[in-house]
Amino acid sequence: MEVFSAANLKSNWTIIKFFKVGLAALVLFQAWESQQAFLGVFAGFFLVQTVLNIGCGSAAGCAAPIANKLDKNIEDITFTEVKPTNKEK
Repeated sequence: MEVFSAANLKSNWTIIKFFKVGLAALVLFQAWESQQAFLGVFAGFFLVQTVLNIGCGSAAGCAAPIANKLDKNIEDITFTEVKPTNKEK
């Protein structure tokens, strides 16, 4: 999945993502009002990370995980019991 695709921008909008966007936008607005460039860059960085659903500065390495459906074809697992020797008791 590409980072700058429309599908990526439209997907995975949860209440937490709305909260992060709102908080970053609020901090960005406050930086604009108080004319603090560093705070604006800081808020813009987190706003871009949230909207594009990336983290750690790279699109491939730290993307937020997408929940997959569980595999319903689970096979039985067999175990072999290993008994300790006399030295390990």
